[in-house]
Amino acid sequence: MAIDPIHGHWQVYYLGERVLVVKGWGTWNVAAATGFAADARATIDALKSPWAILADYRDFEAAVLDAEPIISGLHRYGLERGCAFVAELRGRSTLGELQRREMHVAHPSAASESFSDPPEAVAWLREQGFELSLERVRELLDVPPPRRR
Repeated sequence: MAIDPIHGHWQVYYLGERVLVVKGWGTWNVAAATGFAADARATIDALKSPWAILADYRDFEAAVLDAEPIISGLHRYGLERGCAFVAELRGRSTLGELQRREMHVAHPSAASESFSDPPEAVAWLREQGFELSLERVRELLDVPPPRRR
């Protein structure tokens, strides 16, 4: 069985011991969702509970339907390992937003808020007791998508 090439981009970072920062670009296939989930799980396993996610979906377009169970499984994995708060930067894609909402409705255990820009998301996470620098968050989120060969 041939493995599809990755279609879509992501970055996974952690800030300190309690904040996971993720960013996704483009349209994702199953290979992208699988790669993202593997990278995120490795980082999640290093975080101390309770922890938070700052997710940047502003440039995420959509995922194929077969990718949704992979991302939903990652969501459950995070919740089981202490994810307590999710700050999301809203996407520009209507389909991507619908998919994102659908996955969160299925697993609503973490406190979740959506924002239009990083300062609002950082302020909310600070209110929840997480220490993070807006400048560092902007450095991480302003990175262009990597080129795939």
